[in-house]
Amino acid sequence: MSGSPLLRVLPAALIEALAWHGIAAAFLLVYVTQHAAPIDAAPPHLALLATLWCCLLCLRLAAWRWIPDENVARWVNAAIVTSALVALVGYYALVLVGLRSWGRVVSWTLIETYALQSRDLLNALGVPATPAFAGGAAILALLLALVARMPARLDCTACAARVMSPPVVFACVFLGLSAVTLRLYAFAANPPARDGEPVSLTIFPEQATRPRQSHSIGGVPALEIAEDEVRRSYAASPDAVRRNVILIVGDALRSDHMSLNGYPRSTTPFLDSMASAGTLSKAGRMTAVCAESACGVLAILRSKYVHQLVDRAFTLPEALKRHGYRIHMILGGDHTNFYGLRQAYGQVDSYFDGASARGYHLNDDALVLDHVASLPGWDGEPVMLQFHLMSAHGLGTRHESPPRFQPEANYYGVNGKRAVRSGAADPEATNYYDNGVLQFDRMVSALLEQLELKGYLDDAIVVITGDHGELLGEYGKYAHAKSVYEPVLRVPFVLLHYGYRPEAPIEPGAVASQVDIAPTVLTELRMPVPATWVGRPLQSGARRDFVFFQQGAEVGLFDLRERGRIWKYWIDFRTGEEFAFDATGRADEANNQIDSIAVDLRREWKRQAMGGGAAVVVRQECCGSR
Repeated sequence: MSGSPLLRVLPAALIEALAWHGIAAAFLLVYVTQHAAPIDAAPPHLALLATLWCCLLCLRLAAWRWIPDENVARWVNAAIVTSALVALVGYYALVLVGLRSWGRVVSWTLIETYALQSRDLLNALGVPATPAFAGGAAILALLLALVARMPARLDCTACAARVMSPPVVFACVFLGLSAVTLRLYAFAANPPARDGEPVSLTIFPEQATRPRQSHSIGGVPALEIAEDEVRRSYAASPDAVRRNVILIVGDALRSDHMSLNGYPRSTTPFLDSMASAGTLSKAGRMTAVCAESACGVLAILRSKYVHQLVDRAFTLPEALKRHGYRIHMILGGDHTNFYGLRQAYGQVDSYFDGASARGYHLNDDALVLDHVASLPGWDGEPVMLQFHLMSAHGLGTRHESPPRFQPEANYYGVNGKRAVRSGAADPEATNYYDNGVLQFDRMVSALLEQLELKGYLDDAIVVITGDHGELLGEYGKYAHAKSVYEPVLRVPFVLLHYGYRPEAPIEPGAVASQVDIAPTVLTELRMPVPATWVGRPLQSGARRDFVFFQQGAEVGLFDLRERGRIWKYWIDFRTGEEFAFDATGRADEANNQIDSIAVDLRREWKRQAMGGGAAVVVRQECCGSR
């Protein structure tokens, strides 16, 4: 090999390496600085990218050396480069979308699921599928043509193939691919997921420190032991009333956008009619434990705050099974592939979700109604039916055309977000969301009608709630899995009684939490509440001092000790900044009142918010500790 050709290969290789790793460095900068990812994620990710780049070099070198037609070799090389570039940039985009939308690195199963339903996903976002696919194909073809027209002298593999003999090329390709294979095997055997490396989190999400919540504990031995003890000792009550339990969870359902709760628009006409008929009870104010689905749903079933969620918790379905219930889950959305959520539900008698449906978009609530239509009539044995509805969610399939509230814009799409003044909601996003709440109400009506026809409501308690709220542009934010502002924490709690009159009413003025739902259900059925549950029955009227919440590094509480006044406090452990608001009525969270709070009270709030080790968990999550 002469000096002159070598000098042409090395600069081209260096420029290409800088280009590939420059893209990765830009992504990592955003990943670490904007999404609190640990800096420990950078070295293994850059090492993995170097491995994949080495694989690409080997493939391209082989193409240039052994494809006899240089023009064909040029296009094969261009196809390899273009595919890799699009995959890399596309993957980084998906990771950032996942982090912004639900606070986690996107998993491979979610990529597969939504790729197979990409047309439905685009329709949900208000993007015409055919033009989008055509535009994507045109951009891909243009990029391919640009790479193919690049002079061969600027391609390090083309230069190397010209100056290296076939045996040397073969040796380089063989050794390079062998090294790549060994490196990938080592990566798969010991993925650096605990360091926050994104590819390992995508392929092996179960290897992460916190597989189900983006900010919670994976397991605490002392808490696990206590749960096992409750599981051994819990016994069915001979005085229990075994009426059916129907739990309906609305994804991203805000209580303050329901006319049932005083919203000026008629968004819940069916529930309004039930309230008028006197068959409905509700909590005046319920707070989600977090701003995302996994911890919200688990808090409902396990009566635990975020920092208390452990793997072997004794759940509401388990308590009901001890009393002879069968448990059936019929869920809109894909819970099967969502970071171990299906496994977290535990053993049930039947399970169905959007990933199981055929002929429907996975976020279409029509699949829930269709499955309910196939259920047999009630046979008299007690059942718990848990439903999850996606109509209010930004990615839920909408059916009414034209929608009632206009103009509307899906705020999950790029064109659906616009700058609004501090604290205010986006009018078009609000219209879109309100149309979703209206559809949710219709779905609940249709669902209960089917269940009534099949006899499941002859003697039943129906609970309607939300897993979390939704931001509609307030404080410059949209969707959920971010912040702890009121719009993303406030959820409804509605209790419908079929075939009976409640013995004790729900306290209407109580400040409740999702952790109170399971104890309330068991109390309604005269069943004992497990000792490890932290919630309280809403029929009891017992006062509490604090209600807790947490989202990522933001950990806080409501202070209920002062009669007639409610304080909301949280601390952001990423920055150390503290926030306080008078939340007695509608909290003005644009104006932080922390400086007006006495130092001793601030210390007490911080100590309470850190209770149970929540703050320690957040520090580990943010700073990359293991």
